[in-house]
Amino acid sequence: MNLPDDILDTVVSDLDTKSLLSLSLSCKKLRAHALPKLYRSLLLVDTRYNIVGESEFTILATSKFKQFLEALNNNRSLVSLVQRFLIASHSNNVEGLEILVGMFIAFKLKNANVPLLGLKEFKILNETTPYKFLFMNKEYAASQNLKKSSTLLYENDEDEFNKYSNFSQESSVVSLQSYQLVNITDLNDVSEEAREICINTSNRYQNAGFIMTKKLMQTFNSLESLEILNSEAVDAFFSQLDEEYVRLESLSRLSLNIKDLHAVPAVERCVDLTKLEQFELKFKQTSVGDENEDINPNLVSIFLSQLKNLKYLSLVHLNSNNLLKNQSQTSQLFLGNSNLSHCIMEHLDIFIPSIIYLNVSMNNFAYLPSISMSYQDRMTHFVVDENFLETKFRHFHKILACNRLETLIIPDFFYNWKPFITINREVKNRPQLNAVEYLYTGCHCHRCVETRQLLSQYSEKLNFGSKDLSSTYSFLIGLLHTRLTKFETSSGLDILKYPALDPIEVSHYGYLNIDISRVVQLILDNMLEDLNFVVQKLPKLKLLSLGGIQISIQRTKTEIKMSAIQDDWSSLLRRST
Repeated sequence: MNLPDDILDTVVSDLDTKSLLSLSLSCKKLRAHALPKLYRSLLLVDTRYNIVGESEFTILATSKFKQFLEALNNNRSLVSLVQRFLIASHSNNVEGLEILVGMFIAFKLKNANVPLLGLKEFKILNETTPYKFLFMNKEYAASQNLKKSSTLLYENDEDEFNKYSNFSQESSVVSLQSYQLVNITDLNDVSEEAREICINTSNRYQNAGFIMTKKLMQTFNSLESLEILNSEAVDAFFSQLDEEYVRLESLSRLSLNIKDLHAVPAVERCVDLTKLEQFELKFKQTSVGDENEDINPNLVSIFLSQLKNLKYLSLVHLNSNNLLKNQSQTSQLFLGNSNLSHCIMEHLDIFIPSIIYLNVSMNNFAYLPSISMSYQDRMTHFVVDENFLETKFRHFHKILACNRLETLIIPDFFYNWKPFITINREVKNRPQLNAVEYLYTGCHCHRCVETRQLLSQYSEKLNFGSKDLSSTYSFLIGLLHTRLTKFETSSGLDILKYPALDPIEVSHYGYLNIDISRVVQLILDNMLEDLNFVVQKLPKLKLLSLGGIQISIQRTKTEIKMSAIQDDWSSLLRRST
């Protein structure tokens, strides 16, 4: 192989993981060029899931993790190639994880004069365990014995947690660019090289304050991204920042989970909101009260006056209860400014001039009940009226008014929007309260007819009955929703960074022999009018994600091509001249 190194690097940069693996086995020279990309970004995935679509990560199945450790152990130079290691499996299911962390730490400590050589990011996704890298780093440094079993912490295990708070062996804590913290006091242990910090505390003991030092001030001054996953930590963190007169001058990305708006003034004093390019607001409204009628619009006024340069926006309602329920205190039937999700949607148009990325999820409870417009059905159905339907229609068209959008993500589309509105019309709304009906009134091609027969078979297999297609549809859109990361532990700003995972097994149902891509094809073939309407209303849209289905949009002067990234589906729309 006589090609110059820069040419080989260019070739390697365009190859997928499978091709890189093949290339690395061909000869020593090509292996040397393939390995850095193969090992640079690794994602550990539970073998109970199928990977859907492409990914910037090299996917490592948990069943192969032991072999991976052996490869690193036999060739320690490979450790230096790993810059990002993310885990999309429960850490308790990963035997030997502490050994891997030990290898990373040993390499980082050996090369401490080059702080960011090797590993820069280590994350455990979709999990609230305190078993994060910094804790494992402290445990390793305290024991200096890889054979010591890791201590798993429990929610009220205050003594065990305090054991590693304000850790004294500062030189043994390695430098990363990105940290996950489960204790606010851990801020004193992160390095000055930190650019991203995610805080997720689980009890009041972990919200104890940090100690302001010169090193921590340097960290705050250079911090670019801050994510706080629970409201108590938001209150505690910004309250102390405010008391210490600290301002996060370099922050361009902020993700907050709030319970109410009491922390907002402190956030406004500590963060220059006009500099933010990416912002996420998560909230969990446990009740709707009159006291919020005036408070909630104040949040909107802050958005209007401060978030002028925003490009990326994520709005997430973290409700754990069913909003599509007649008597619930937080039911979507409560329409007014006291309902924060309603208030946000009513004023969504304040972001129209700037945002190019929008993730909006106003219902995190992926369940679709039977729906009716008759009050007599209130005991068995979610009963809606004309006002509710008109409000839904108006809110959805506020989303479509964001005409600079390049990426639009609506995770709750199939159970919070689609059943209630007819998207592709401007004036009179014709609600489609039967969520399954559109699958049978659109396309009648051979493929759709066959897939409808499959739906009947799936209904039997899932014990819903062959005619109960509504329950089957609800189950399947729930499966599609699991392709998305959990908002409780991940950010909607990052939702497209990771590959989608389709479950092979589901609790209470066992092994699933379901062709989810066929279901996706049926859904998309029968909502073509809606899709065509959306892509024409949003002329710059490049990526549309609806309930776990990702659709790329490519435009020419004469046509618009839509393709499901993770599923075998595409459609061509001719532009009118």
